[in-house]
Amino acid sequence: MGLRSFPLATLAVNVVGSFALGLLVAWGATRMSPEVLSALTVGFLGAFTTFSTFTLEALTLTHDGRFPVAALYLVVSLVLGLAGAAAGHQVGRALV
Repeated sequence: MGLRSFPLATLAVNVVGSFALGLLVAWGATRMSPEVLSALTVGFLGAFTTFSTFTLEALTLTHDGRFPVAALYLVVSLVLGLAGAAAGHQVGRALV
């Protein structure tokens, strides 16, 4: 299985999911029961984002010898995921 392009779709889904998670945690912490919040964050957003696909794509890039692309994908995913979660958290706090 070889990837020929940068895995933008997975990156985009994971960044959007990180933003949504940050927003929901900040906003929902005072508005939802812990059970509902957990179901939405761990359940729904956990299913929406795709860590297993992210790791498989990084592994495939490595196996294909595309080490710089794999490294870029790992770093960009981490940085944008954290930025998305932080931005979502700020928006969620502003809505409270």
